[in-house]
Amino acid sequence: MAPPADDSVLVVVLILVVILILVVILIVLIVPVVVFVVVLILVVIFVREIVTGPALRLRDLFQIHLVPGVEIHLLDVAVEVFDFHQFGVLVDRQHAEGIVFLGVLIPLSPDRLVISAHGFLPLENRRWADDTAGARITYSARSMQQRNKSPLANARRIVVKVGSALLVDQATGRLNRAWLETLIEDLRRLRRRGQQVILVSSGAVALGRRHLQLPKGPLALEQKQAAAAVGQIRLAHAYKELLEDDSITVAQVLLTLQDSEQRDRYLNARATLTTLLELGAIPVINENDTVATSEIRYGDNDRLAARVAQMASADCLVLLSDVDGLYTADPNKDPQAVFIPEVREITPAIEAMAGASASDVGSGGMATKIIAARIAVSAGCHLCIAPGAHRHPLKRLETGARCTWFLPTASPVTARKQWIAGTLKPAGSISVDEGALGALSKGRSLLPAGVTAARGSFNRGDTISVLAADGTEIARGITAYSDKDAARILGRHSNEIEGLLGYRGRDEIIHRDDLVLLRRDVTKTED
Repeated sequence: MAPPADDSVLVVVLILVVILILVVILIVLIVPVVVFVVVLILVVIFVREIVTGPALRLRDLFQIHLVPGVEIHLLDVAVEVFDFHQFGVLVDRQHAEGIVFLGVLIPLSPDRLVISAHGFLPLENRRWADDTAGARITYSARSMQQRNKSPLANARRIVVKVGSALLVDQATGRLNRAWLETLIEDLRRLRRRGQQVILVSSGAVALGRRHLQLPKGPLALEQKQAAAAVGQIRLAHAYKELLEDDSITVAQVLLTLQDSEQRDRYLNARATLTTLLELGAIPVINENDTVATSEIRYGDNDRLAARVAQMASADCLVLLSDVDGLYTADPNKDPQAVFIPEVREITPAIEAMAGASASDVGSGGMATKIIAARIAVSAGCHLCIAPGAHRHPLKRLETGARCTWFLPTASPVTARKQWIAGTLKPAGSISVDEGALGALSKGRSLLPAGVTAARGSFNRGDTISVLAADGTEIARGITAYSDKDAARILGRHSNEIEGLLGYRGRDEIIHRDDLVLLRRDVTKTED
């Protein structure tokens, strides 16, 4: 039987009422939200126009871009508007009333920060004049920790020199192994972050004299040579044992000052060190005291370390010794001596400050360290005179330990290329084709295939001119081959060199690190 009609109508009415109630509820809830969102959008648009409008219009005049890798040096300027979309800052250098507060909110990582800027002037009070515009300046918002990094932390290739007074206990004549282990830990840490390390070590004679039971005091030349022969093997074994615990290959290299000053020996030593570093080894270098033909002087390893830094194109040389840096006078004798934390130029006054070593084991003294500093700085290498007696001496340097830094005015590569470009009389010349000119203009090395002629008499390691087809000198560089060998391989591919010369030489006649362009418009060749 069909349901009554009145019941059906009642159900429909109830459904419609429920729907109407739901619609009213939704309207009551949604309309305020919509109105709020619309108002918020209008407010944001209005505020954005007030705050960032001038930034958008005047960006080319006043903006300072934040670029990683450069120091902040503008903390005292008047900052007016912060443009979040372009991550830039506008600077009004005339109206200090436009200063706002810049604050670091969240340090995300050692080299990333969140920055806020607050406050602005009403538009009618802004007085932007053309004469306030300046050059575009670049700086970064790096953290204080990163900006305070020492040259040691930023160096790509580091030479560390260890003095005898640190390695050998003065009372017993034995190796100071506990201290050495902390130094090795520091070296491992440098290696783990991708830095190349060379260690120049004193201590062979000091170690050997105890095993040979030689008396205290000055030794005759033959006694020093004998002590060096005995001590060197013990010193090398200690380095090998400690470093190879971390699977680091150790290479012993014995050099003399002549190896760093005579051209052929210098080139061979430089090639050996470069190859060892490229293969991941740590060269451990000492002066070859055993075969010295003149009196061995303790402390010459300061100068040897500087020569090693020079030949290896190192960025940083650390001299660990029994002193904590340079003073205006000997602090052991003059209580008024003033510590000097930084030297930007080695003047006669700086040289006059050098004193003698207070150690009985080492006798290098400050004089040899100043000589070493002059050599290193001229090669574009930072040099640090630092106390080494504390545990983890290199780690302490990076955390602000007391020391003296000698600062170069150029990088190692720049200093080397300045020396090459300044050669008064190149030994000879080679001519190159258009293809080689194009390669040189792109910063590449000069290969034999691009050489068309060799002129003059020159040897490996000489500075020679690189000439275009019309005879114009377009570059200078240090040649890896003599004139005779260069003439035999010119125009040939590098893989043919061994067959032509009977030995495997370098693939390039002039490596790009040994070459400097004298003219930038060397070719019309398109990239």
